[in-house]
Amino acid sequence: MKSKILSFIPLLSFMVIVFLFSNAPADNSEKTSMGVTKTIINIISNNNSNNIDERVELLDPIIRKIAHFSLYIVGGLCIMLHLNTYKLNEKQLFIYSMYFIIIYAFSDEIHQYFVPGRGMLLTDVLIDSLGGTVGISFFMCVEKIIKRSNKLEIHKEV
Repeated sequence: MKSKILSFIPLLSFMVIVFLFSNAPADNSEKTSMGVTKTIINIISNNNSNNIDERVELLDPIIRKIAHFSLYIVGGLCIMLHLNTYKLNEKQLFIYSMYFIIIYAFSDEIHQYFVPGRGMLLTDVLIDSLGGTVGISFFMCVEKIIKRSNKLEIHKEV
């Protein structure tokens, strides 16, 4: 029981972070996003400020989508960490995790519909779902590797 509660904390944290990002009005979200993009460009270009505003305008939409994808990779890992504490077979674990990620991505976009200046984008649901799938798949691959190495160690000892 304790492991179920502890494993829920990262998932709940992910959900709260997504909610808070989505709850920001469009102006605030855009300022934050542009600031991050500008910082990334400054780091990559060694603070060369030539045409930085043009580059920010060009790259900001891409950085935003990468952020969606990356955040949901973490979400995929978090849901797997939590559901892995239940007695589910591999197929159930994958399916339930995918359901969660897709439903949460949809609910996030529905939430944004009610935030001033924001809207629902099916492309974001797709990007979020793909990111979640990567996180889920990564978790399952690592778990398989660990199980195989444990089996190999047991056979060596015998």
